[in-house]
Amino acid sequence: MFLPAHSLANSAAASASPLPAWKELAALLDDQADRFQAIERGLGGNPDPDTQGMLLISKAVIMAGRGDRDTAFSMLAELALAPQSTLAAEHLAKAMLARLSPAKSASLYG
Repeated sequence: MFLPAHSLANSAAASASPLPAWKELAALLDDQADRFQAIERGLGGNPDPDTQGMLLISKAVIMAGRGDRDTAFSMLAELALAPQSTLAAEHLAKAMLARLSPAKSASLYG
């Protein structure tokens, strides 16, 4: 049984630890504006490193899709190189960097 997006948003807001729920909600939403809003709400609450990394990657993907590839690239590069990033966030950020610009991302790997 699938819940409507507004029910998921209410669940995310009411959750004891709502930040990972915003990450899950963002992944389920079809509308880019709604997805971006869920990401911003999740990032606004000082998420754990894994949740923060996944939300930042999702945000960068949306920004790249909107044509702001330079900002997306900068966000992903910072995340890939940040010492507080989780291993999963680091590797996914590097993979997304490679998809955005193979020539630029090659310089990150040495």
